[in-house]
Amino acid sequence: MAQGHKAFAIFAHAAQAVAARDLAKLGLFGHSTGGGAIFEVAATDPRVKCAFGLDTWTEPISQDVRATPLKVPFFSLRSAQWALNHDEKARILAELLAKAKGPVYDQYLIDSKHADFTLMPLLSPFAG
Repeated sequence: MAQGHKAFAIFAHAAQAVAARDLAKLGLFGHSTGGGAIFEVAATDPRVKCAFGLDTWTEPISQDVRATPLKVPFFSLRSAQWALNHDEKARILAELLAKAKGPVYDQYLIDSKHADFTLMPLLSPFAG
């Protein structure tokens, strides 16, 4: 099978799998800036039923969302590097988690560090 046809077959299979799911009940996962993005979406999209933030960076979270308590369960897993850091972003996350109305689970891994990563090597042979 040619590469283009193989890629299309994979995409078609994934599209069928997504169509079979209940998109009215979403769970979100985000790392770093993506953790802030999923916090924003979890607070504003009623389809979201839970969210998991890995080293959540609060910069993408709007002032409107910061003013409104999160209503869905949120699991925060942080590196010790970020959990024990008492900067502005850590303070904002602590405030958001403290006023959440849904269950909040906030944990950190001892002796761990924040890792930035990208998926580009998986998306393009030119990015590796």
